[in-house]
Amino acid sequence: MFIKITLIVAVLLALWTIAYGQDCSPKGMKRFDITMARLVTIANSGRKFPEAKGTEMKKWCDESDVLTKELETYKQKCFKDLSKQVFGVMIYSIKNTLRSYCKSGKKQDSLLKATPCLNHNDPLVTKCYTSFIDGLLGAQNANDTKKIPYLCCEYVKIFPCFDEKLSPAPKCNQKGIDFVSDLIRSIAGNVVDLICGDYVEGSDKCTHLGPPPKKSKKQRRLKSFAVPVLDLLSSFPEV
Repeated sequence: MFIKITLIVAVLLALWTIAYGQDCSPKGMKRFDITMARLVTIANSGRKFPEAKGTEMKKWCDESDVLTKELETYKQKCFKDLSKQVFGVMIYSIKNTLRSYCKSGKKQDSLLKATPCLNHNDPLVTKCYTSFIDGLLGAQNANDTKKIPYLCCEYVKIFPCFDEKLSPAPKCNQKGIDFVSDLIRSIAGNVVDLICGDYVEGSDKCTHLGPPPKKSKKQRRLKSFAVPVLDLLSSFPEV
């Protein structure tokens, strides 16, 4: 009997180890990337913002909760050091931001007013977001002393891109443009405060940094900004 129990425990541990390894494998990271993009919703994420209260809003909010829990589990299993610290800040910010949209009030009203602009002009938003991700991948190719400054300066660039692309777009007004910019700031702002120092909006540091490295052909374009950020930070110790 004892031997049988021991064998069962051994099998369960083996299965857990296999599952754990798959979670943190490149295949698991690809799923993480897709899940993160879907949670944030903007650009080529695979889902749209809700356009009405009630069932549509509830469906979006319920899925956001499920996606958040999946990402939090992945963080505990697969990240360490600075990457774990930064993603912890990131997912906390995302969770609080999306939950604020899921409660009746001014935040939810601002989301619903901006939704026609964002959903209708998703290809334009995607152009800015794709350029942002490519810039983050390029920052990985800089020397270590400039990796984080380039990362932060790519973040700064996305806001004027939204203004340029969405200002003439149908169904968009300044409130819609401000919404998508504020969404990015609310998601990433705490991380920027943590790692970027003086390389932030309103500073001239980025203009003096020089042109960033380009994304290489070998670097696969990702769906979310989180993976290139965390990949870049994985080479740095915890702070």
